Amino acid sequence: MSVDGICKVVKMRANAVSNIGSLLKFVVSKLKKIKSQLLVCAHKTCLKQGGKSTRKELKRALKERELRECVLITKVDCLDQCGRGPVVVVYPDGVWYGGVDEKRARAIVEKHFDKAKDWKELKVLHDMQGEGKAK
Repeated sequence: MSVDGICKVVKMRANAVSNIGSLLKFVVSKLKKIKSQLLVCAHKTCLKQGGKSTRKELKRALKERELRECVLITKVDCLDQCGRGPVVVVYPDGVWYGGVDEKRARAIVEKHFDKAKDWKELKVLHDMQGEGKAK
């Protein structure tokens, strides 16, 4: 390979490294904005109970309220609450919601993330901040 060829390869690799650095900065800047995480059970039992439509409705409701960039939705394999699903957990708050259909998914976004509203009237399975099990 000629010297010019080697220089081109070095420049291409330098650009790639620069682009990776920019990409990493972008990803980290987005992660800093995340304030909450919604864990949505994606086990077959919760999926049979409507888990997929619950997750879609959570995404829609977050987008409508312009919360999509600060609330991360994560599918998890199983939350060991079979029969109570679909189950959604809000972190870092530690609140577990059961029986989350599309209507309740929207209510969680509207009430849980609006600190002025009382989200405890929703069907809470467990509040890890000291409230214990709900009705």
